Amino acid sequence: MEVALEKKLIRESPNTLIFYSPEYSLIIIEFKEAITLDELTYKKNALALLDFIRRENIKNLICNTLKFNAVFSASLEEWIAENINQYLVQIMDKIALIESQNPISQLSLQSYIEKSNKYRTKAEEKFFADEQSALKWILQE
Repeated sequence: MEVALEKKLIRESPNTLIFYSPEYSLIIIEFKEAITLDELTYKKNALALLDFIRRENIKNLICNTLKFNAVFSASLEEWIAENINQYLVQIMDKIALIESQNPISQLSLQSYIEKSNKYRTKAEEKFFADEQSALKWILQE
């Protein structure tokens, strides 16, 4: 059974669309099909999103990297782990990650997630093949 989700677009950047569903205390980050990643823009948008998550006390996140075709540099992986994920894994209940279809991009994503694990105190994190499966897991008690 499909889970109906009402979500509104709250931010768009060159690499992502960010949606919010207040009903489920949920942020959905949808990566666009991009080959390159402007790190400065990515950092600025990531910090703005973290601020929104803290302000609204968001508890769940779906990061949809299905179309993601870029690779995070080692320095960006470290920056994400230290400046973003360090906080997300402490304040979120569930973080669902939709795997990239690009194996190289998927390895890059897994690498930065592993770097974030040392900060984990709360969030449960799991990989999925599609958004519907991720959403069903998020909604489970």
